[in-house]
Amino acid sequence: MRHHPVTPFVPLLALALGAPAAAAGLPPAAPGDLTITEFMAELDTVPAYYGEWIELHNNTDRDIDLFGLRLDGSSDDEGIEIDESIVVGPGAYVLLGVDDDPDRNGNIAPAYVYDFSKLTMDHTEDELQISYEGLVVDQVAWTSSSWDVIKQHSEQLNVYMLGLEWANDLPQSWCQSRALYGAESWYGTPGLANGICDGSNGDADGDGFSEANGDCNDLDPAVNPDATDGDTSPDGEPDDDADCDGVRDDGAIDDDGDGFAEVSGDCDDTDSAVSPGEEEIADGVDNDCDGCIDDFDLDGDGWTACDSGAVVDCNAEDTVVCTAELLRSGDYVEGSCAFAFDCDDSEDNIQPCEADVAYDAVDQSCDGIDLCDQDNDGYNATPSACLDGVDCCADPRTGAPGEDCDDVNRDVNPGQVEGDPDQGGIPDGLDNDCNGVVDDPYLDRDNDGYTEAEGDCFDSADDPAAASQNPGAAEVCGDRLDNDCDGMPDDGCLDPALFASVSGGGLLCATSPGAGGLGALATALLALLRRRKDNA
Repeated sequence: MRHHPVTPFVPLLALALGAPAAAAGLPPAAPGDLTITEFMAELDTVPAYYGEWIELHNNTDRDIDLFGLRLDGSSDDEGIEIDESIVVGPGAYVLLGVDDDPDRNGNIAPAYVYDFSKLTMDHTEDELQISYEGLVVDQVAWTSSSWDVIKQHSEQLNVYMLGLEWANDLPQSWCQSRALYGAESWYGTPGLANGICDGSNGDADGDGFSEANGDCNDLDPAVNPDATDGDTSPDGEPDDDADCDGVRDDGAIDDDGDGFAEVSGDCDDTDSAVSPGEEEIADGVDNDCDGCIDDFDLDGDGWTACDSGAVVDCNAEDTVVCTAELLRSGDYVEGSCAFAFDCDDSEDNIQPCEADVAYDAVDQSCDGIDLCDQDNDGYNATPSACLDGVDCCADPRTGAPGEDCDDVNRDVNPGQVEGDPDQGGIPDGLDNDCNGVVDDPYLDRDNDGYTEAEGDCFDSADDPAAASQNPGAAEVCGDRLDNDCDGMPDDGCLDPALFASVSGGGLLCATSPGAGGLGALATALLALLRRRKDNA
């Protein structure tokens, strides 16, 4: 049987007594959704069938409706099928009984009364099975040699095994209840949390775990919370819950013998005709386990249009870990990964990991984008690279046209610095930054003997003033220009407003703003005074 994780134990939950539910429950969908947790097989003080009952527990986090649930016993029993809606809440118990008279059944209130003649329980040897539409949800069997069922005492699943469907198959997980109920000194906990079985604190198999601290089979040292699920234990259980997590083998064993276990992609490990190696046929089943039912490869390239959300690695030799998030990010490198479905099932040259044709606006590789960044520098080619006039290569992050003016050279893109990066930045004959000018920092446009790379702060072929600005020029006072390219226009000069009446401006600057500068100021002022005296 397949097993699934269950919700944590919730103690002392009330019975599901058939009260109206806020919303209709769902039927059990997997083994272990419901488990048999307690039953009363025979009584001596009243006719046996009056006091017989079965307790079930909802191990899921959703409401379960018992309508349609079958209860079967030994081969001699006809079995019953519940024919009314009984909703059992998450983590709740429900009682199914033979009689609803509290004076005869021990003062219990079963949510459903079944026909004793169709389902009897023998205390010496018998079995119980619950199923829904052919799915065995849980089963328990006992014999007088393996399990001592005592009259007047219910058989209860050890409270530590609640929710572990595999564990309640084992006789050692059960014991007789010691809690009194009813007027006839009957023992059981109908509808309530079970008690602790004797020996729960002992480590019978010596594996370091007792039932009380998680050992779901304390007679097998290969079964405990530290075990590796999927292993075959020494007692021959090939499909056990070795690590006691409530899931049989965690999908590591190939139960149907088709070469695939659940962990390797088998979506139905009970049917050998269903696995990743099967061919899809029109039968309403996902035969090839790709997540889609009856999907077919129309173009014969080995892929269908079924998008299961999976991603395929196109290059096993690289270190790229392929994820859907990576494919949608700006860090993805073309050719590394693809979405695992045929993005055009009408063309056999379009499929996952197909070589992409650059700049044709077609995604041959099914990675979600056209090949527009051949040099993998993070910049798409400019629209001029598009084939046959198609509109291609817009930046997938911004929608803006591509800006890489040379998409086969990683040293050329809008984020590069002009010049040969391998030689510290010297002219290389390329427009590295894609601004339309080749080696622009290394050009002397104004023919003053200096380039931008050599410190020329204004290098223009269109402005006559450019030639007077370079690191070798002397500062000219009053022109408001940084002639010597030191970052300070007219540095070391007088304020033109002070000497404009002396010479009309254009005086050569003092060599510094220190003593020499002050001397020049004094000389200019004396000359001004003499001129005024002569004119008097």
